[in-house]
Amino acid sequence: MLEAVTDAGKAADAAPKVMFTMKTLVPGIPLVTQEMLKIYGISQEMFEELAAFCEKYDVLVTLRSRAADAVQLINEGLSVVKPAAIKLKTVSLSDIEFLGYPSDVVVGGKSVSSVGQVVVRDPIFLTPECLAACALEKFQSYIVSKGVEAGTPEYYELQARWAQRYGEWINPHEGYVQFLTKAAGEDKLTLDKHWQENMIDPDLPKAPETVGFRMNEGPTVATPGEDYAVTTYVPQLCDGTLSIACDGGVWKSVTGDVDLVFITAADGSPLSDKAYVHLLEELGETSIDIQHPATATWYGMLNDGTIVFDANHPGFSDKAKYIQANQCCVMQVAPDGQARAVMLDLNGSTFVDKNNYHLNYVGGYLNAAP
Repeated sequence: MLEAVTDAGKAADAAPKVMFTMKTLVPGIPLVTQEMLKIYGISQEMFEELAAFCEKYDVLVTLRSRAADAVQLINEGLSVVKPAAIKLKTVSLSDIEFLGYPSDVVVGGKSVSSVGQVVVRDPIFLTPECLAACALEKFQSYIVSKGVEAGTPEYYELQARWAQRYGEWINPHEGYVQFLTKAAGEDKLTLDKHWQENMIDPDLPKAPETVGFRMNEGPTVATPGEDYAVTTYVPQLCDGTLSIACDGGVWKSVTGDVDLVFITAADGSPLSDKAYVHLLEELGETSIDIQHPATATWYGMLNDGTIVFDANHPGFSDKAKYIQANQCCVMQVAPDGQARAVMLDLNGSTFVDKNNYHLNYVGGYLNAAP
């Protein structure tokens, strides 16, 4: 079956060039090479390794999309995948066009696109004299001046992106700008995979490694309509050695990782904690390079301290968002060697706990399109 998928992918690659976007997908269709690469950031080599893994262990693996740029950055030895210890979003085209992120950065002596890279800057228009409300108001006026009509979906998406970047800037917790700035001052970062957020016994996984870490100065960018510029920073991890000084290693930038939505037995049943940890750690040693547990087994804490698991809970909307509930499409790889575009339907899905849940995927291995 894998050979058939590979041949289909090669045939598609030889066909006239077409645009591969999420909008072209429908649940249940088999994915070809260029769709996996352009939409999900999964190379043919990665897919073949993942398909062999699913066949070997008789499991289903479903993942979200990432920027395709990540594959080339990693293959060229310029970047490493984003560890769970870094929670900042990678740069998007919208970040460059509207939020003042540089279009290019220098990595390993080479100028490359910043798309798909982690880059740090203060939220556009935010200054000691112009705090959050003032800065957001200026941003709203700015995007309207660039042709984005107020009240449109694009307007609200950009406003949400600004708020997200502001949250990254002010959040004092692990993985965000303040924490990472402190870590860079100490020249090191511990690559905690956040098993605790999935209620996994800390004695089951391997102990996390601590590696060299720094925030390299990046391009200086102007602020539209203002008389000041902002210096950006490119977080870098030492690869190839545990030496904090990176002796014998290479400093690399950080690009998007592969985010698992879930990994289950082929019949859709949850794995035991021991099997779950074993499989994720093995995937972390492959070209897939998994950095943290799957979103499906994620627990959240409400403001009153209540722990929640159910993606239908109104206080845990982030879980539904990150498993892309009722949205086409995430990528599912099955033991039959197929990669499919699938959509999670919350109707028919149940979330009791990490060892007792069921995900109803439209067009998946268990409910494939005819």
